Amino acid sequence: MNKKLCTILFLLISSVINIVTLLATVILLILGSTSLLRYVVELPDGHQAYTLAMLVSLVLGFVLSFLLNQKLALKVINKFNLESKFEEKWLGRKGTAQKSSSYSEPAKKTNLPDSAKLSEEEELERKKWGDSL
Repeated sequence: MNKKLCTILFLLISSVINIVTLLATVILLILGSTSLLRYVVELPDGHQAYTLAMLVSLVLGFVLSFLLNQKLALKVINKFNLESKFEEKWLGRKGTAQKSSSYSEPAKKTNLPDSAKLSEEEELERKKWGDSL
């Protein structure tokens, strides 16, 4: 199996697991918040409280499932040493994209003609006042 196929398979399986964890966390949070409101708080006007609880559970479920999937994917990658089996651009490492670029060379100093160069007095003034001139 080549690196591209391994990467695609991992992303597909990870996406399915992410959807399952999203549904599980949202359902558990909704059940927990509604049972908490029903048995512990006992509000007289419970309709608005249930709506707010469902909205908060939905948003919190998205965040928790994203964090859970991220931690789970990192543990699987580290446990089975899958970094060598994936394409470099899908790993999301900062250093891998810069290794292949040609911007790592230092900038070359330009040679100006004599007419554009500063005289000794002007260079002393520039050093005295900084490069703000």
